[in-house]
Amino acid sequence: MGVSTTNGLTRRDFLKLSGGSAAAFTLAGCGSVFSSGDSGGSGGSSGGSNTLTINLESDIPDIDPGTTTDVTSFNVLNQVMEGLYRLDENNVPQPAMAESSEVSNGERTYTFTLRDGIRWSNGDPVTSQDFMYAWLRALDPETGGQYAYIIGDYIEGGTEFNAGEGSREDVAIETPDDKTLEVTLVDPTPYFLGLTAFTTYFPLKQSFVEEQGENFAQGADSLLYNGPYTMTEFEPANGATFEKNENYWDAGNVDIQTIDGQVIKDSDTALNLYESGELDVTDLNSEQVQAFEDSEEFNTSNQFTSWYLEPNYENEVTGNRNVRIALQTGIDRDSLVNEVLRDGSRASEGLVPFGVAGTSEQDTFREFVGRTVREFNPEEATQSWNQAVEELGQEPSLEILTDDTSTARDIATFLQSQIQENIGAQVEITVTPFDERLERM
Repeated sequence: MGVSTTNGLTRRDFLKLSGGSAAAFTLAGCGSVFSSGDSGGSGGSSGGSNTLTINLESDIPDIDPGTTTDVTSFNVLNQVMEGLYRLDENNVPQPAMAESSEVSNGERTYTFTLRDGIRWSNGDPVTSQDFMYAWLRALDPETGGQYAYIIGDYIEGGTEFNAGEGSREDVAIETPDDKTLEVTLVDPTPYFLGLTAFTTYFPLKQSFVEEQGENFAQGADSLLYNGPYTMTEFEPANGATFEKNENYWDAGNVDIQTIDGQVIKDSDTALNLYESGELDVTDLNSEQVQAFEDSEEFNTSNQFTSWYLEPNYENEVTGNRNVRIALQTGIDRDSLVNEVLRDGSRASEGLVPFGVAGTSEQDTFREFVGRTVREFNPEEATQSWNQAVEELGQEPSLEILTDDTSTARDIATFLQSQIQENIGAQVEITVTPFDERLERM
């Protein structure tokens, strides 16, 4: 899919809270739950207690900023930690832990100045060394972070260190003093400030990480927080509780005191809890939209997100190029978005979704580059599959690993049907937690 659209319900009283503040909670795949209204008031399921109860929808597998890769964990970390910059409601980077930055050396060197008085949740100051340590830790090949490239591709010496071909001393990150961080990039990167808002760029306090050892990021007490909230309870399969962080530099703009994030994977169950007042925010599946699209609590959010199948290249079957061509040409993306999801999503034409800026104000990236994935073509899919069978010497079966949310199950069932009908391959669906899927891959 390309740009996806999420439909949901949000109680009107919470739409009046925290307009534009740093406390806006980002849900998996559906954006902020707040509109840009006036601050003030309270409400929700607890009858005016200023507690927001939301559905996280899926497990929270990894809250280590250096290794996490899933949307739910990203969203959790965005509430309790913060980078040098943060993105506003228009996704424009604004100063956060840094009060300012200067660009020099042909737009390759960024010098960040941290704010006065920024602190960790234990009261210790946040320093430039905390950023350098976190970034080098993410790049360290022993960490094994899949998002190491999002730092290494940009900072001089980062790729080499991550590949084990260079040293950490060669990575162009310097800390002249506790408030100054200097970074030299490989090439001018106009969007680098926006990158510093990404989870992998969040700071970590070295002494705390080393003290925690293997226990680091395994529970609410094994992380230090520098964001709008602290996490007081954490159970990966059940949810997390967040309390306002009084040490946060912008705490005056955080209006909601407590966020109760629950993991409710079935959309019908979540809707029932919303209607009974036990949830303040929930997503709707395609079948539920018609019943609520005229409600004043109904809202829609467009997401610049691409969803895709990830083949296991180490597996003999999915490592075969013709198998992958058969899968790409044998799935009708238009039917998926129009008949299954029915939420305004568009069939993808490439990994970069629709709406991402291109070469000018008139062109998006997608318009400029054009289609980069093969179109739906059952005949080509069958031909590629038959060629793969000949190359493999057998008619293989396929297995789709998927999450156990309602939407994930619907998509997996659709894919299974498409592959069996248009390619002729047998497909098994296995519902697997995120961390187990990574191990299987």
